[in-house]
Amino acid sequence: MITTIKTSVLSMVFVLFLLAVPSASHAASVNLTVNGSDAALSLSKKEKVTASWTTDDAKNCHLYVAGGSSRKVKTSGERKLSVSPKAAYVTVSCNSIKTGEEISDSIPVSRTSGTGTGSEIEHPTCTVEAKPYMPAAGERFKLSWTTMNATKVWWDQNSAANVFGLPSKNLSKKGTKKFEAAGKGEQIVTLFVSNKDQSDSCSTSVIVEQ
Repeated sequence: MITTIKTSVLSMVFVLFLLAVPSASHAASVNLTVNGSDAALSLSKKEKVTASWTTDDAKNCHLYVAGGSSRKVKTSGERKLSVSPKAAYVTVSCNSIKTGEEISDSIPVSRTSGTGTGSEIEHPTCTVEAKPYMPAAGERFKLSWTTMNATKVWWDQNSAANVFGLPSKNLSKKGTKKFEAAGKGEQIVTLFVSNKDQSDSCSTSVIVEQ
């Protein structure tokens, strides 16, 4: 009888001990994929992608595309997005239900050159050359330029080379124009090119002799 009572008491103590021990904390988390992958997203042009996410112990979730606005979303779901190569990342950010701290998961976005299949926009490039490149002050000289994959072409208007009177209007994709040498010493002439998604520049030196 005494043995039975002792066994019952020990069993009750063990049960109370288990109830008193807190369960291991479960960390809040966010898991994001784009087009079914958690690898970096490589784009050569703006594209429609599918973002999918799940969370654990999270609330107040928002979906971000870098450079754009954020939108409130459910704690799990799927959303079609338009993402440009200029965007640095796609992110889902939430708050932990238990602690309130911010938790997030991101997919980086990188820019790649087009593959030449006809559907991608290639990176724009250009060349510019001055002849003669060492004109005397008041002498006429030529600036010649060529471009590829560019829809806009224009001279830098914020440089000292503007003493040459470089026009601010959009230029042809290829051309030659005469200018009068002015100022003194080396002047850097810069040409900018761009298309729908990308931009670049090229430069040449013109050394004006007195």
